[in-house]
Amino acid sequence: MVTLDDVARLAGVSSATVSRTLSRPQMVAASTREAVRSAAERLGYQHNASARALATGRTMLIGFSVPSLASSYFPPLIAGAQNRAEAAGYDLVVADSRSDPQREASQLARLRGRVDAVLLAGTRLADPHLAELADAIPVVTFNRVVPDVPSVAIDTAPAFAELGRRLREGGHLRVAYVGGPAGSAADGARLSSLTAGFGQAVEVFGPVEPTFGAGVEVADLLAPTGVTAAVAYNGLLALGLMHGLGTRGRRIPEDFTVAAGDDLIGSAQALSSLMTVLQPVEEAGRDMVDIVLAQLDSTAPESAATPRRTLTARADMSRDPEREDPS
Repeated sequence: MVTLDDVARLAGVSSATVSRTLSRPQMVAASTREAVRSAAERLGYQHNASARALATGRTMLIGFSVPSLASSYFPPLIAGAQNRAEAAGYDLVVADSRSDPQREASQLARLRGRVDAVLLAGTRLADPHLAELADAIPVVTFNRVVPDVPSVAIDTAPAFAELGRRLREGGHLRVAYVGGPAGSAADGARLSSLTAGFGQAVEVFGPVEPTFGAGVEVADLLAPTGVTAAVAYNGLLALGLMHGLGTRGRRIPEDFTVAAGDDLIGSAQALSSLMTVLQPVEEAGRDMVDIVLAQLDSTAPESAATPRRTLTARADMSRDPEREDPS
């Protein structure tokens, strides 16, 4: 049977270095990680995660709660977290709360004691519940700031404000915002930023579910108005809106402009007429895992401020058509 010492000899490093590489790869140089990985693959060495869990008292699992696995927004977030977790020897346990706070609370209650840390995206739990959870286990929230709970957020305000400015400069006099799901904290912030950039009131349609079908339905409401541009909460809504308007004879982008609040379904590549907000969601997933790993490895001083990381979204304006007459 291939042993850790065999891998160390082939890689030209010590057994302790192999152990550190397999258990805490972020603590060794990239060249060392590659040498150990290559040696382990050549020898067919399988790292015994169960034995490590017994030795360290860890499960080597990180829980990740999201509000919907059907949404296009969360798979890249999960992928970023999973890649970072696996590099550190951990696996993810993903739970779909279906945006139900009671279901989410029950899932987290079952996960406690079975995972070493918890990542929360789109959580609907109250602040006291989150604070209590964070006292018991390392927790990181995504796009939700709670006192004394670490978080990672994407700041979309500059991008939505830029969309508003560009639509105004493009000659649009009436702009619509197609909102996201009811209760979404991000929804109000996006609308406020868009309105500030546009410089006047924006007509609101919603809240609606962020789906293609909902976008098609909203097109019925938009078509008879004097609105000449619409910013949708997400890419699926935008695509549905474009489809619905197209079937009603509206040409896009010739006589109607559509922008999407994210670009997580490849919509910009598929439709050159769509303006988009680019969000670094996969990077955010990696950052969430980095924070809990630091907590688990005790590299963050107890007296340090609560870790908060903010990434910035940007607006892709390359698809904004030049408009001389908005009518």
